[in-house]
Amino acid sequence: MVNFGIIGCGNIAHKFADAVHLVSEAVLKGCASKDEARAKTFAKECNVEIAFKDYEELFASPLIDVVYVATTCNFHYENIKAALRCGKSVLCEKAMVTTRAEAEELFALAREKGLFLFEGMWSLFLPTVQKAREWVLTGRVGDVSLAYYFGGINAPKDNRIFRSDLGGGAFLDLTVYPYEILSFMLGRPGKLVKADVRYEKGVDTVNELIVDFDGIRGMIATTAYARIPSPSGIFGNKGYILIEQTHRSDTVRLFDGNFGLVEEFRTPVVNGFEYEVMEAVKLFKEKRTASEISTPEMTIAFMELIKEAVDETRS
Repeated sequence: MVNFGIIGCGNIAHKFADAVHLVSEAVLKGCASKDEARAKTFAKECNVEIAFKDYEELFASPLIDVVYVATTCNFHYENIKAALRCGKSVLCEKAMVTTRAEAEELFALAREKGLFLFEGMWSLFLPTVQKAREWVLTGRVGDVSLAYYFGGINAPKDNRIFRSDLGGGAFLDLTVYPYEILSFMLGRPGKLVKADVRYEKGVDTVNELIVDFDGIRGMIATTAYARIPSPSGIFGNKGYILIEQTHRSDTVRLFDGNFGLVEEFRTPVVNGFEYEVMEAVKLFKEKRTASEISTPEMTIAFMELIKEAVDETRS
């Protein structure tokens, strides 16, 4: 069994806790919060064995194998670094960090320690997203020339996405999905071609990007002001792939060049996070330091994309 510990006891931690309970080889051994009382409440609600008094006690515990970082993005770098230094492998909620330098440093530290670190882009591990990648890489749609992915939430004014001090902004909260999922499905990283970004009080709230995925033109748009069900499409000379709600999809469809449905792949999504938990279990048991699905290269490439987009639109 692989023993998981959670730091940060907010909404996303509840979803992750439920997912751990779905995986037979995983145990939710402990949790910790900046507020010990909150950790005790979380432990009771989510059937966690131990509520540690603080993060440091959880990191130091020999009972914990893997730490899931569910704090806000502004704390991820220091939380990950502390966990790795205590000999814990880490699965961190997206976006993993805020800069390329932070990502490179932490991945290097994980390799040095012989531990794994990967970004919790749970949607990458969904069977439907895996199937879309398989169809692309096996040539089912032919030579791909175009892809798109749009997403958004209708965030209330007090949402953390509008707070730069909490690592907010559409890039880190929303755009990470389309960029990394398209990169995965297309099987190649993307480079920024053009960016159009709206800023409010120092935080990006709407962004539109044109990205070159090594010869495939990608169109990405995200907004903090409208709920969008994350549709995506991949188009080649033999057909195309459509997913209606990509980052939590249970269905993906393959069409031919005449708009005829060729194949539909459907699988129920109970929670969604269980697949990344299974990946963490696999990496821990195989003593590997990186995921081949949510890769260090992908995380670093997204950090570089953000920097280039911000530099272009704020110059």
